[in-house]
Amino acid sequence: MSWPALTAWVNDRAIKKRMETALGLLLSQGRAPGVVIVGAVQEARKDIVPQRGLLPVRVGMKMNEAEEVHLFMGVGARNRGATCDLIPDTMPGVAYVAIDGIAEPIRVRFAHYTDDNIAQLGRPTPVERPLLSLIEDPEVAA
Repeated sequence: MSWPALTAWVNDRAIKKRMETALGLLLSQGRAPGVVIVGAVQEARKDIVPQRGLLPVRVGMKMNEAEEVHLFMGVGARNRGATCDLIPDTMPGVAYVAIDGIAEPIRVRFAHYTDDNIAQLGRPTPVERPLLSLIEDPEVAA
């Protein structure tokens, strides 16, 4: 289930409040006992991710506007190098990682596989592989 489905589009106010409180508690105190929360959003707007300040690690891939970088990665992250809005379409997999306690974001590049790459994995290889066969030693056979 996506993060916005948990927080933004719940109509029951009581349930929404309980979920936001629980998420806030897990994000602020869950690290010590080893609880890991992974939040994934496609649109990093302030009203969709109200607890974004509690995320210790943020990975920002290509974004459309500089304002989105500020909203998701934190105020000043773009000025420190997280230029997610400047990642060209020709460089899929490039992202910036912001980690609490480290001032400058880190530029990373993940492996990128196209649909054609994945489809090719299921195809047989174009070159026939030689079959293995047992060659008997004539001296041993006698």
